[in-house]
Amino acid sequence: MKYTLSIAFILCLLNTNAQVKFENISLDDALVKATASGKIVFAQFVTETCQECNDVADKAFENPELGKTVLQKCIPLKIDVLSKDRAEFLRRFPTATTLGTYFILGSGELIHRYTRTTTLSTAYEKEIITAYDKWQEGLVTLKELDEEWNNNSQNVVAMEKLLDKRFAVNLPTDSLLEVYVKRLPADSFNSKRVLVFLANHAPMVGTKADKILRKNSDFFNMAWYSLPLQQRISINRRIIAKSLQKAIDSKDEIYLKSIAFFQTGTYDNKEAAKKYNDNLYLSYFLGIRDYSKYLQLKVPYVENYYMNYPVSFILQQDSIRKQSMLRNLPGDTLRKDNGFIVKKTLQSFASMGQYYSRELNDGAWVIYARSDNKDLLNKALQWAKRANQFYATAASMDTYARLLYKTGNKKEAIEWEAKAIQQQKELKFGYKQYEEVLGKMNNGEGKIDEYGL
Repeated sequence: MKYTLSIAFILCLLNTNAQVKFENISLDDALVKATASGKIVFAQFVTETCQECNDVADKAFENPELGKTVLQKCIPLKIDVLSKDRAEFLRRFPTATTLGTYFILGSGELIHRYTRTTTLSTAYEKEIITAYDKWQEGLVTLKELDEEWNNNSQNVVAMEKLLDKRFAVNLPTDSLLEVYVKRLPADSFNSKRVLVFLANHAPMVGTKADKILRKNSDFFNMAWYSLPLQQRISINRRIIAKSLQKAIDSKDEIYLKSIAFFQTGTYDNKEAAKKYNDNLYLSYFLGIRDYSKYLQLKVPYVENYYMNYPVSFILQQDSIRKQSMLRNLPGDTLRKDNGFIVKKTLQSFASMGQYYSRELNDGAWVIYARSDNKDLLNKALQWAKRANQFYATAASMDTYARLLYKTGNKKEAIEWEAKAIQQQKELKFGYKQYEEVLGKMNNGEGKIDEYGL
């Protein structure tokens, strides 16, 4: 399996008869139906690259309460991988990331986005309420703001509202941001408010907006350090992510070096900066599908950063952090037998073990899918085994099973693929793809997937 995902699970018995029932209609028909019924289109985008992301969403959609809410307020539409509307949907809503849920008015206006998937049905209910609140506000539409942008170049308020509105629903803003800075009077960039506005829109490295933002270091620092630390971290991550995508799209390795230089400046720790720059280059070569260069860098990267620490040490650190968080967490006092107990529950916990497992699994998968080199495959086998020691998921077990099969250990491969299926069954997730692979393993077939031997 290509990707792994850290998941907060709430497992319960569900009435699947009341689950979210997606309608088998076109996007245009869904918009017409939304207009006629006074509802919002709830469009779930199915990703091609992360089956687990789809699985966790489907788990939430089994919830009867969520099913009722969607039935009352929404026209549910699933944009599947094979959907006839998929290309048209992406043309209408060219968002920076397609993962998650789109909330669309009958007029075709995208008013809200949820760019995650989760097993928590309450999260989707909350997003539906947020979408309705935005609708009820009756604010100016994107279409109206677009018209004002084109017809009145002096209306700074309208320009900023359009940029903010597009950002709120994850639509691209970079080309408009360049126009915005060209239209503003030069003295506007001595304003802290304008610089904060620019910073919040995370202009890509080397653009006119980026250069203007940082032209006067004193003014920039005044605006930049007025923002909370977490907001500054988020902005820098968005700048790097968008700039990296631009480098990938243009296959511009020189521009990539500029991004790496910028990223280095966001870290006080030189070792951390080096690690993230190494990862930047890996993401670039993977993005342009230069698997040869990717693998040349990936092996030393994984060996250096994820194979040096004993598994027990990382898991012990996770346990210490978890206990520390629990100590500071308020609890519920419950009566039990002749006494009382205090129950504390962490809603989510991002463990280093899960992170290490994901990184090792992803590296092992690329070698499995892109190389027949025996030394690399044996290296990937070690990574996949270690990934399961850190945190075993169906995806990591599947990767390990396929590598075992590809390197000749068919008996153990079958055992691990069966474990992946069993975990999916226990979590009530789909496992058809794993069953198909297991069937081919049991039959001793040489080609168990599109990657073959």
